[in-house]
Amino acid sequence: MKSNVLIATLATIAALALTACGGGGSSAGNGQTKADTETPTEHPPAAGQVADTSSTLVAVVPATTYTNAEEKAALELLNAERSRCGFGQLAQQVQLDAMARGHANYLLRNNAAGHYQNTSEAFATGNGPGDRALAAGYSYAVIRDANTDTFGTNANVLTERGEQGVRNLLSAPYHALGLVAGSLDVGISVMGSDEAGTTGTYGPRSIVQINSGYQQGFKAQLPDGGAVQTYPCEGTTGTAFELRGESPNPVPGRDLSTNPIGQPIVVQVREGQYLTITSASIKKKGDATEVTLLPVLNKGTDTSGSLDIHQAVIMPATSLLPNTDYIVTLEGTNQTAKADGAGPSGINPAINNNGSGAFSKSFAFRTGS
Repeated sequence: MKSNVLIATLATIAALALTACGGGGSSAGNGQTKADTETPTEHPPAAGQVADTSSTLVAVVPATTYTNAEEKAALELLNAERSRCGFGQLAQQVQLDAMARGHANYLLRNNAAGHYQNTSEAFATGNGPGDRALAAGYSYAVIRDANTDTFGTNANVLTERGEQGVRNLLSAPYHALGLVAGSLDVGISVMGSDEAGTTGTYGPRSIVQINSGYQQGFKAQLPDGGAVQTYPCEGTTGTAFELRGESPNPVPGRDLSTNPIGQPIVVQVREGQYLTITSASIKKKGDATEVTLLPVLNKGTDTSGSLDIHQAVIMPATSLLPNTDYIVTLEGTNQTAKADGAGPSGINPAINNNGSGAFSKSFAFRTGS
């Protein structure tokens, strides 16, 4: 089967506080990408205050009620990956399911892509993700929107499409950080052009649409203040072995479709804290062949403005090998941000109220095919 993958959108909208940024990715074929992201601004405690950095991660959620096997498989894989890596579980939310189905149906029937709708067109359910969430009855504090769009010969065949969609989103740093963010709820749609009607430009298509977030009156689930989280992490298997496109491009000036990088490693600490990576390595397990890495992507080096101070990305300079085990070693610091702006980038290195301070972390993961 020949197909192309368009990881079209990753959007986050928060009530009131917004900062524009973006991301998207593809790991297979001649992937094309376009994305826009809006991310809520989180503020550290005022000077002299100590934040509550106890964990609020969700360990157990109700069983899914999906009758669509691909939607069920997509959420089960996403929750398995989140749980393994310490990001907490997402609960299926029927209003977000309706939101996701509505947008997938709109994109297919109107020969469209992205995360915005023309409300004058048939099958529209709302212009932006926030509009569509409210129309579905979800009173959001934060809503995130992401989809993968596969098109080409037999692309409407949905077998394993749900899991592939999740893998694709996790293969690109901006999308991966969105999927492992502190949402509480999720809705998923896996829809093919045979179901909704084949469009003229794209021909056979399938869309995996994922909407996540949390409602007003709730707060994001967060790790404890000392946690250093990664994706992939210890025990992760079946990841992409390369990234063939993302917008904004995490390697500006480089055409990833012809010169891909390897599966990125996203790293984060609790929101409001400051992550510094001082050393990073990736080695092939067995013969210890070292993978050449690009400079660490963080808030200071990310020209797109997409990353916050608690996030960083480690990027292999070339594709990894399929079906291969790799060992990642990271060293750095996890510090508490100072609201008064003391120190470089708003951090006083002498202050470490709730972070873990210096850390060293090593884990193994395995790429897929």
